[in-house]
Amino acid sequence: MAFRESSPVEERIALFNAYESGAFTVVDLCERYDISRETFYVWKRRRDAGDARWFDEKSRTPGHCPHATPSETVAAILALRQRFPRFGPKKIRARLALDQPGLILPAASTIGDILKREGLIEKRRAAAGPSLRARSLPVRTCPTASGQSTSRAGSAPATGNVSIR
Repeated sequence: MAFRESSPVEERIALFNAYESGAFTVVDLCERYDISRETFYVWKRRRDAGDARWFDEKSRTPGHCPHATPSETVAAILALRQRFPRFGPKKIRARLALDQPGLILPAASTIGDILKREGLIEKRRAAAGPSLRARSLPVRTCPTASGQSTSRAGSAPATGNVSIR
């Protein structure tokens, strides 16, 4: 027997076809399709409202972000960056505070995010030279009560004996 594949949309349509037939109760259908009754009634309200695409998933993203940076602030940040292309987020914030004292200013990190989102920040090149991992760090020694030096790790004696006067 071949398995029949179905999409969630087809399952929802089949659910309501079975509901309209009157042969099943809502509780039976919800158990059969493994959904809650609340979900069933949400879909039923959408369907009864006449929405042509009632069976599609709705976006769960919010319609707006209440703490988003105001558009006039973003415009001022971008205008100042165009005027002074070498200014970073901290200087832009300081300059806007001087030029437009009534403007609500975001944190320097937010200004950096805005500049990055608009493509106005270039990645820095990696510093030349050996990386930190490539360099060997000096071994620190600690004198013990007997005057013999040991490595920082503890028990192993250091390569040279150091006397303390």
